[in-house]
Amino acid sequence: MATPDPDLLSTWQFELPEHLIASRPAASRDDSRLMILNRRLGTIEHAWIRDLPDRLNSEDLLVFNNTQVIPARLFGYRQQTGGRWEGLYVESDASGNWILLCETRGKLQPGERIQVVPADCWQRDDLHPQSAGSYSRL
Repeated sequence: MATPDPDLLSTWQFELPEHLIASRPAASRDDSRLMILNRRLGTIEHAWIRDLPDRLNSEDLLVFNNTQVIPARLFGYRQQTGGRWEGLYVESDASGNWILLCETRGKLQPGERIQVVPADCWQRDDLHPQSAGSYSRL
């Protein structure tokens, strides 16, 4: 079987029900869920973070990730039509502009205004759609 191309959007499209997506941390960090992958046995087990000390061996290495998740999804509407608009930050380019994956009915046009809720109005004068999806630069 061929290795999926990580640059294709289709590689990253899968069904993920909204109720399974954590939008904020657990009230008590001990109540956070922990997925344990046993590569030797090929098994997956679900546990709790509070169980972690009992599962570690003296030779295990812990790597702490203290990064913070930024709110990457924007919601709004197209001022001209009132149609729903959704944008997802993908990456920033060398000049500091952001590339967004945009979801609308129909393509955004240069100069079209998007009202981001709640935020200021943006005018799109430099859209650069790509064939893999509806991308725009901010």
